[in-house]
Amino acid sequence: MKLSLVISTILISLFSYSTTVGQEIQEEEQDTTSYYGKVIITEIGLDVVQPLRTYADRTLTGGIGFALKALIQRREGGTVFLGGSFYYHGFESSNVLYTDFFNNVAINVRDKVSTQDMGLDFVMRKYPGLVLGRFELYVEGSLGMKWIYTTLTSTDTDSNQNLNFDFLQNDIAFTYGANL
Repeated sequence: MKLSLVISTILISLFSYSTTVGQEIQEEEQDTTSYYGKVIITEIGLDVVQPLRTYADRTLTGGIGFALKALIQRREGGTVFLGGSFYYHGFESSNVLYTDFFNNVAINVRDKVSTQDMGLDFVMRKYPGLVLGRFELYVEGSLGMKWIYTTLTSTDTDSNQNLNFDFLQNDIAFTYGANL
């Protein structure tokens, strides 16, 4: 399980997308390049999540989802960026198949219980100037809120018709994190 999680994480990180946008002008009188405007960083990523502790007790496996992040340079030429991120993760659900009776007619029903989370974070990133080949080190911290919810969906397996949808549990949690 851990080996497949590591391999999945490596493959997903290869396909993650990040852009840095800035503006550049060339002065005609001088042979130097000057920059103006603040740099904007946008990131789109595919996440693989492994729940821990009590959260892991309530889900069958790790989750998969996506993340969006946008950061803007605090000052022109500065190394501090501020912004926000949004993410969503869905976790493997459990399925129960049974036969139910409606108006004396037997129908095959599938109950699917699934857990998702989505969150919004404030993000601060600093580039301390340490460059390792083609990579530049950064330190990042985040604070935010996460909505965790569990749903129940009942479906008629013969006609694929949705019979019922209900929120079983939901909660909002404070989140924090750090990245290097």
